[in-house]
Amino acid sequence: MTPFFPTHLLGAIYFTKRVGRKEREIRAYKISANVDLELFHEYKCKLQKTINRLFKQIFWEESCDHPILPIAIRDVPSERELEFSHDAKGLREFIREQRNEEAREFRQWLRSQRTRFHAHYVDCIIKDCKMILLSWYENYIGGRRTRRCPWIRSTWVRVKSTQYRVDGNKIRVTIIPKKKYFEFEIPENSWFMPRVHEWSLGELILKPDEIILTFNKPKEKFKPEAYISIDVNKDTIDILIITRTKTLWIRIDWKELVQLNQVYQHLRSNVQNKLNHNKPKMKKLLRKYSRKRYNRINDRLHKLSKFIAELAKVLKALVIVEDLEKEAMYNGSQRHNQEIWMRPWRTLVQYLSYKAHVKQVDPRFTTKRCNYCGSLNTIVANGTVYCHRCKRSIDRQLNATINIYTKYRALEKLKRMKTKKIRVLQTEIRRKMPEVPTRPVVLTIDQMHSSQVVREILKLL
Repeated sequence: MTPFFPTHLLGAIYFTKRVGRKEREIRAYKISANVDLELFHEYKCKLQKTINRLFKQIFWEESCDHPILPIAIRDVPSERELEFSHDAKGLREFIREQRNEEAREFRQWLRSQRTRFHAHYVDCIIKDCKMILLSWYENYIGGRRTRRCPWIRSTWVRVKSTQYRVDGNKIRVTIIPKKKYFEFEIPENSWFMPRVHEWSLGELILKPDEIILTFNKPKEKFKPEAYISIDVNKDTIDILIITRTKTLWIRIDWKELVQLNQVYQHLRSNVQNKLNHNKPKMKKLLRKYSRKRYNRINDRLHKLSKFIAELAKVLKALVIVEDLEKEAMYNGSQRHNQEIWMRPWRTLVQYLSYKAHVKQVDPRFTTKRCNYCGSLNTIVANGTVYCHRCKRSIDRQLNATINIYTKYRALEKLKRMKTKKIRVLQTEIRRKMPEVPTRPVVLTIDQMHSSQVVREILKLL
């Protein structure tokens, strides 16, 4: 039996997952550990074999949108049935909605391999295989992966809830039934225990140097009384608060945070240039600057996300952000790519996601489209958007925040009524909005830690 000695606790991950018909909220916490199991090697080998087996069931076909697309074959021996469409089916449906016969074949094939470990690890291998192939498919469609079969480099073992037993704070994981077990204990004074007081313990993920504990509970229904629309730019974050009777435009300057990132990146470059001959010293300094950069930037991001979350909590508001992908913004300019890389947009959204109710929308045309008439016949220049159709001009960031809000509301209405177009619904929602201010309330990140700022903002509403 492998001993377990918790040394320190690491960060947490928060997300939501739909289990069956009920949406559940998931929280994952990392605990440092020293796990030494023979199961790691066999789990990794079986997972790679399963991925290779599924990957062989894919053939490639020419397409007008993409040069070569993966097409999944439902019945490989006869090759009689092909199902594919770029939007929702094809390989995604092949992996997600495998028929019972196919899933049973995979289980039987994996169990036929010589193994002495718990049979339920087979289900975990199949689940990991599906997740890896789905991730590869989405990245391949986006141009971020090649046609090569995914290769497993990391080491981990997924443990289902049926494979362990909980006794107070002690957890006993079955490795070999009735022969070998792995035990560890969650300290009672762990910082995350009060946050998951009435939550259920779900799957465990064992790694050589840590254990990831997942907790879940049914997600509570949330009916927003207000909305907070956020448009993230290179130097500013524009927030539009929409209530039933009033709107408020807030502009947060985060140049300081970007400059911090640039300073530490410059320090790292200098260390690499000067100490290239002394590898141990260079690695030590790089770790030091990386840790400092991580701590200082994350401190400011937490302050910013906490400020927005407090506003959302008091107003009972839903936060709407853009689903941005940095990879799609990169081009041949190294300077432009570095500027994009310096902006921690995704980290900010991640911190917001567990402090408030957050929804994401497609960012396409949110800046260019006229928020009043919905026309794309506009000119975006010098920080303003001018519409040729309705002859209106508006700040480009304010225009984007309005479009983000109306787009989400229109998509929600489109689920119930499919007779209208989304652009028409956006225009109707925009004209029912309260009057939008022409000047923003300008704040800096250093002001975010003060609760007095939140009270002053609420007074303006």
